[in-house]
Amino acid sequence: MLTVSVGSSVAPGTYFLTVDGSGTAGHRSTPLTLTVGQAGVGNVTVDFSSCPVTDRAVWLAAQNGAGAWTRIPGASDVYTFTIGNGGGGLAYVELGAGDAASLTVQYMTQAEFTAGGTLVFCPPTGGKTINGTVAGVDVTDVAIVSLGGSSTFVTSSSLNFQLTDVASGAQDLVAYRHSLLGGPESAIIRRGQDIADNGTAEPLDFGSIAAFPPATALITVDGLVGGEDVSHGMFYRVAANCATATLYSGALGGVTFTASGIPSGNQQVTDFHGLFVAASLTGASRFITQYFHTLGDRTVTLGAAMPTPTVTALTGPYKRLQALYTLPAEYQGSTGLQYSDGASKSVSINATFGYLGAAATTLALADYSGLTGWDNNWAPASSSVGDWTVSGAGTFPASACTEGASFKTATVSGTL
Repeated sequence: MLTVSVGSSVAPGTYFLTVDGSGTAGHRSTPLTLTVGQAGVGNVTVDFSSCPVTDRAVWLAAQNGAGAWTRIPGASDVYTFTIGNGGGGLAYVELGAGDAASLTVQYMTQAEFTAGGTLVFCPPTGGKTINGTVAGVDVTDVAIVSLGGSSTFVTSSSLNFQLTDVASGAQDLVAYRHSLLGGPESAIIRRGQDIADNGTAEPLDFGSIAAFPPATALITVDGLVGGEDVSHGMFYRVAANCATATLYSGALGGVTFTASGIPSGNQQVTDFHGLFVAASLTGASRFITQYFHTLGDRTVTLGAAMPTPTVTALTGPYKRLQALYTLPAEYQGSTGLQYSDGASKSVSINATFGYLGAAATTLALADYSGLTGWDNNWAPASSSVGDWTVSGAGTFPASACTEGASFKTATVSGTL
């Protein structure tokens, strides 16, 4: 391994070097191309330094407006580049075990790139680890314990639990038990729990007087088409930080179904339910999450189906898919094209609606083969056949703890 470093006065550019070696085996030399970038210059900084090694970018490039893509050299897994008023793109590669590789491309406006300062991938959690035990869980039951935005499952085979990355300060603990055979059974809420890091919560007993029966309500799903499979789940948002607690997920439904949650008498004014509904056909799915304080009978309306895009393969040294479609109004927050070779190579291209500027959408993978350091083997091979998915998402509400707030998404998929 050869490490090359340059002084701060070296001008950016491409330098052609020769590396020589002499020894008992004789003399050898090999050419080396060294690209020197201008590190630390620009209005956008992305930081992978807190990620596990396997989640750090091994190659990164940026596109300013509609200009050419440019390889961006990093320093200690931090990359800086410029995005102008016309927005731009960010592309990076992460490598996995064996020959696995994933390429991610993100298009955003300048304001979206620069909002909040440095874009930190894998931000350090700094949360607490909390331990505990649960009683009153039968062999056909599943319990979910949540605290400070962290959740874990508990079954009769293991009644001990551990929560990691729990937010600091006083948090509301929510425990919810449901039967795999008969539905919701019991819930416990403990307010203002500030347990020390690596500490233990007081035992939770679903058979104690602290437990209460969940509330139920009849949900009607509007906008279904024939043949769609419906499933649902429920989140619960608590405390001033609107922390997420999972109550249940994956329950089957239909045009109407019974949802469960927390009774009004056990709620605080800062508590909100988050009802999640999914409707799926072969190759297409629609989703909605709706937030409300009191659980009662209600109708939720799904968004439109994502249109089937025109997906083609562009020419190039690796598989470059292009998708053309019109984004429905409900999903004019962001959209994406994802595909893989079905084995170890995957591509994810995403764009915000602010960057696109119109419903008519074209997403395509660029040809990076001319950029320094790029390896064509990181993307699916041109001859590969795999699955693609086009997705659309609305704008996520400023706060999930808002009466009537909702978030809709949809996908359509195929093979090419």
